[in-house]
Amino acid sequence: HVGDIVIADSIRRPGERNLRRIVAMGGQHVLVDSEGLHVDGVLQKHIHQRGSDVIAPKFMLFPDVELDPDHLYLMGDNRGNSFDSRTEGPYSRSRIHGKATAIWWSSAPQRRGAFPTP
Repeated sequence: HVGDIVIADSIRRPGERNLRRIVAMGGQHVLVDSEGLHVDGVLQKHIHQRGSDVIAPKFMLFPDVELDPDHLYLMGDNRGNSFDSRTEGPYSRSRIHGKATAIWWSSAPQRRGAFPTP
C-alpha cells in the first residue's frame, strides 16, 4: 500500500537491498518537480521524509512516469541522499522482498518499535 516501507532489490546496485517507501502504485502518474512529489496531480505532503523531493537533474532520470500495473514508485525517506525510483525508475513487484514492520534502531529513541498497522 502507499506509505508502506518495503525491502527492495536495488536496480543500480545488484545484490543490494534497500528500504524504500511506496509513494505510488500501478496505474498512477508520478511527477517530481520544483514543488515536490505529485501523484495523479496531487502534491503530496511531507510527512516522513527529510530533504527535497528534487535531486540534481543529472541523477533524476525518472521525474515524470505513468506506472505499469505491476510497478511501484519507491522513494527513500532521506530524499536528498537516496537512490530510488527517481534515479532507477519504477520497481517491479518482483523486486520487493517484504514489508518493514518495525524500527530496530534510531537516533531518536521515541521512533523505535513496531509500525502502526491500519
